[in-house]
Amino acid sequence: MEGNQRVLLVVISLGERPWFCYVKKWIVDYCSGCNYDYKVIQEPLPGLKKEDFALFRNFGCANKLAISDLFEGYDRIILVDDTCMLSPRLEPLHKLVPRESIGCWIEGRRKDKSPTDYLKSHKKLYGLKKMLPREKFYNSGVMVMSYEHKVIYQDVIKDMPLIIKDERFNDQGYLSLTAYKKAISLHDLGENYNFVGSKIRTKLKTDRDFSNVRIAHLTGVFSAAQRFDLAKAFDKYFESFS
Repeated sequence: MEGNQRVLLVVISLGERPWFCYVKKWIVDYCSGCNYDYKVIQEPLPGLKKEDFALFRNFGCANKLAISDLFEGYDRIILVDDTCMLSPRLEPLHKLVPRESIGCWIEGRRKDKSPTDYLKSHKKLYGLKKMLPREKFYNSGVMVMSYEHKVIYQDVIKDMPLIIKDERFNDQGYLSLTAYKKAISLHDLGENYNFVGSKIRTKLKTDRDFSNVRIAHLTGVFSAAQRFDLAKAFDKYFESFS
């Protein structure tokens, strides 16, 4: 879509993450090939305490909301979780997403009822008159944004008490709602650009063909030990593409 742009890829990695050495290896490789800058954040947002959250995972996710200052000096920001293995076949993401839209996998389009169950509690938490439309609920594990999307982070500090109360999807529930309120369109990259743990687990039991997967997202269905083993396996698999 657009050629010469300054792009920053951001990953936040807090605590003991033994699989991250493999994740970082492919982030560095990807950014080098795309001429992107990258930044790994390993310090939490000042004033944010892990004791305030029901789970450490929620504490980590809330820290993904503290990136507004990183938009300065860049045309595009790409945010990926520290559980994302980037395939060497992954295209330059900023070229796949229109500047006016947030590039993501729209999780609300899943066929099961899980998004609806969550969005019912989300509606109550945020005092909404109507439930957020499922097609506006996206997975924040991979996000491609433009400088103009900085506005979705502007009230994070003020809204943190509500964010903390969301014990399931605190970051993506907040970001999905804020993008919807600000009429920011979503560009669905599809599940192969955020191939989550439940889908990885199913594929491991079937054809084990990950050739079309561009980003393997080792989400919470796996234990830390399983994530390490899977990251190591994907590392070996990606090396075979060379």
